[in-house]
Amino acid sequence: MRNQTAQTQGQTELFEAPYRATAMGGFTRPVALKAEGGRLKVVNPRRIMLSRTGRHGVWLYRRSDFDILLYLEASNSGRPYITMEICDLPQEVCRRVYDAVYRAWVVDGASPQYVEKMLEGVEV
Repeated sequence: MRNQTAQTQGQTELFEAPYRATAMGGFTRPVALKAEGGRLKVVNPRRIMLSRTGRHGVWLYRRSDFDILLYLEASNSGRPYITMEICDLPQEVCRRVYDAVYRAWVVDGASPQYVEKMLEGVEV
């Protein structure tokens, strides 16, 4: 599991999801999803905190806002990969989401925006 910190602010548990876009090509972008009405919906972070250069930071999510948290990543050499951090849905749905993201991100080389749009069509 990643070095995420859960913070308590009153009754709200926040997750810090790391973000990076390095000059060397390294990339980590969180994608949070919520199951609503039989489909997945992309959840926007509550707050984004970035370094002065904007290359590193954290995206803050309220834990109750998402069912799935995954990361679209690329190594400094450009090799794409996926990390599924949290999936509170049935295992079959988690596997379908992972497989769909893998095909789009790793195999087809789709943009993060395309992957998010594609995920909103996944039935749960």
